Amino acid sequence: MTRVTHHSIQVNTLANLQRNLSAMGTLQEQLSTQKRINRPSDDPTGTVSALQLRASLRATEQHGRNADDGIGWLGATDTALRGSSERLVHAKVLTVRALNSGVQSPASRAALALEVEGVRDSLVSLANTDHLGRSVFAGTAGAGPAVTPPAGPGGTYTWADTGTGTVERRVADDTVVRVDTVGRDVFGEGPDSVFALLDTIAAQIRTADPGLSGSLAALEERFAAVTAAASSVGARYGRVEAAQQHAQDRELALTTSLSEVESIDLPATIVQLQSQEVAYKAALGATAKVLQPSLMDFLR
Repeated sequence: MTRVTHHSIQVNTLANLQRNLSAMGTLQEQLSTQKRINRPSDDPTGTVSALQLRASLRATEQHGRNADDGIGWLGATDTALRGSSERLVHAKVLTVRALNSGVQSPASRAALALEVEGVRDSLVSLANTDHLGRSVFAGTAGAGPAVTPPAGPGGTYTWADTGTGTVERRVADDTVVRVDTVGRDVFGEGPDSVFALLDTIAAQIRTADPGLSGSLAALEERFAAVTAAASSVGARYGRVEAAQQHAQDRELALTTSLSEVESIDLPATIVQLQSQEVAYKAALGATAKVLQPSLMDFLR
């Protein structure tokens, strides 16, 4: 037969009170942090899941930032190429007009030549389009213009060194998209560049050179190169845009999953805390009666 003493009752009662108080403290901590897991020991399995979800969330957020930057690069490139196409169409119209030499006076030919040179200057400016301080047509080169006009007549248009690599953005675990475009492939290089070609066309218009029809054919080829580059950029833009949307959707899904693992059910936790407080107060009342008798009570 087990002997029950006042001391054993006191020890057991105080231990039970401490457990109730500890449970109430845990619930109060969860309410204050809005988290069910505040330390790994709270839920080891849930902690592992939360760590995995956080790692996936960080990777997805980085993919989203990469996609945003890629959209900026490709958007700037697309705008520049569309502007270049429009300017080249205007240059073709001016060249065709100049080929009607029978109705062109020297003054009108000079005016047409000036317009062609204006188109050339616009193309140089478009070829030097930049995104966040870096030229979109200069590859991995640093800051600075992609193409530099010659210092004087008869000089060469010089492209900046595009480096040995390409500018790419990882927009998903298994998807890397190139966002730069090599300007010399689009606009040509040296005497074969569209800038040099427009210089030649302007000179031919001024002198009514019969070689102007050949230059018009070369201009058509340059226009085709710009159009092809614009199509390539548009396709890559679409891929990055789709990846951007996927990253946003995945980020939302991961955030929801992480909240389900870590966060508390607020109404349920409040009810649990209130129930625990009622139980604790009841236990205090019962304990006061259990521990009340003393030696003086027995001597009365």
